[in-house]
Amino acid sequence: MRRYAYLAMGALASGSLLLSWCGTAEAATAPVIKPVRSVRPLDTTPPPAPAGLQTTVDPAARQVTVKWSAVTAPDLAGYLVYRSDTTPVALDPAHLRSTATPFKSLQFFDYPPFTGATYYYVVVAVDTSGNRSASAPLAVTTIDRTPPPAPTGVTGSMDPVAGTYTLSWNAPTDPDTAGYRIAYCSSGFNDPCFVIASDPALPRTQTSLTSPWPAGYKVLYQEVCAEDTHFLRACTQVTVQAPQ
Repeated sequence: MRRYAYLAMGALASGSLLLSWCGTAEAATAPVIKPVRSVRPLDTTPPPAPAGLQTTVDPAARQVTVKWSAVTAPDLAGYLVYRSDTTPVALDPAHLRSTATPFKSLQFFDYPPFTGATYYYVVVAVDTSGNRSASAPLAVTTIDRTPPPAPTGVTGSMDPVAGTYTLSWNAPTDPDTAGYRIAYCSSGFNDPCFVIASDPALPRTQTSLTSPWPAGYKVLYQEVCAEDTHFLRACTQVTVQAPQ
């Protein structure tokens, strides 16, 4: 008598892997191997890459819409959308714009900063086994709808001897500010403030402005406004009081 222990492996016509185990036995001849279970091969084939990417830009809503053609794959789980301001687009959590769970829609709405910058979008198809395939990056340029930072360090003072007043502010530290304009408010900041159209914009390098004190006023309500090349403005209010 001999003791036998067998592990048999083989492939079935269906593509499944057959594992058989007969245990141990004492017999004059080897025991018959009996099938126990079959294991399907691991799916490592990614779905087709998304194609037909298109974008539309809505400046009023500050919205970018990304659309693409449907991917045909029986095990498709859905899509992921990534965005970067450089290419190639890194497919990592920091650049993921959609949810981490793949979704089935063929469009995605994004709201990047509308600063005039160019962004790159990539759509990734994901199957139920986690295999992925990425589209080619698609560039979209936004329209600048973001004003520069409002001026800081704004002060105002009156010189009663000279009959003038001076507004001062800090030099800009951002690259977007192209220059400055002064807005005039009639009797307080709750009233509309306006910029005199004929007044030229002050250059970026200028950090103060001296003007004649208007006759009959004891208090001036004004705004110092930073302006970019698209005429977008951000303002800081300042009150100038005449000496008693």
